[in-house]
Amino acid sequence: MPILGITASSISGNLLLPGSYESIATSTLSTATASITFSSIPATYTHLQIRCIGRTNGSGTSQNLNMTINNDQNTSYSLHQLSGDGTTASAYGENVNRTNCVQVVHITGSSSGASIFGAGIIDILDYTNTNKYRTVKTLRGQEQNGSDQSIGINTYLYTSTTAISRLDFSAGSGNLVQYTQIALYGIKGA
Repeated sequence: MPILGITASSISGNLLLPGSYESIATSTLSTATASITFSSIPATYTHLQIRCIGRTNGSGTSQNLNMTINNDQNTSYSLHQLSGDGTTASAYGENVNRTNCVQVVHITGSSSGASIFGAGIIDILDYTNTNKYRTVKTLRGQEQNGSDQSIGINTYLYTSTTAISRLDFSAGSGNLVQYTQIALYGIKGA
């Protein structure tokens, strides 16, 4: 008996099946590094997904993991953010005034416990479509110091129609440290 009365034959549209994701590249740091770059990203997928865990040696309990698209230091990004910490929820937005990078995930800083990392999943939709701007969405979570947590959902609009072939990741402050891992996947379309 199908759950909720839905059978596979009654579902229409595009489904992402387990085989729809293909690993393109993974970088796992063995020493502190300023940035991680994925270049020459193949244009053979419909969407991209980045899965990451990260930590920086920058001060504080929380820092940003920044992503620059196509090494573009001039194009603007707009941002919408919804976040919470277990007691307070907040919303924030910017209308096309952030330049040179997208602050995609919160990662832990040097004031957090030694083995605590921030994590996130980043989706870049229609990354090769040159007829529209790109939408980037992130789901992120972070345990900051043993008692403080934060989670969030962000969306960004990258205001360029250039196909995406390069992604650079860096910490908002300091270097990305050992065991930081960023994995890039291609998502097949129907």
